[in-house]
Amino acid sequence: MNGTNGAAGDWHRSLESFVAELTEATYPIVLRHGAAGCWVDLELDIRRILYETLEKKGRQPFCKNAEELEVWRGAFLSELTRTVYSTVLHHGLKGPFLKVELDICRAFRSVIRGSETL
Repeated sequence: MNGTNGAAGDWHRSLESFVAELTEATYPIVLRHGAAGCWVDLELDIRRILYETLEKKGRQPFCKNAEELEVWRGAFLSELTRTVYSTVLHHGLKGPFLKVELDICRAFRSVIRGSETL
């Protein structure tokens, strides 16, 4: 295996681990707010949408300074939150909807702060 394939493999392993952390952070929020249906189906949908979003846009771009990096991270956090929130809504989530979205965002922010992935 050459260095490029090794780096790609490391990225995908890190990505899978990060997706698992984000999905796990979502679980208590969704339960607390009364999502309907089967958790396994919801969990798989959340994992899928997180993986797709992270794979597509999750690699940190070159930023000229710390301010640009924080702007990128904020926009990325917003996108992750929006995509997961939308997925959760399709599974029959009960309100209050704004509280659910804010709780998901806070949970993701906590995971991202503790991660070296982003």
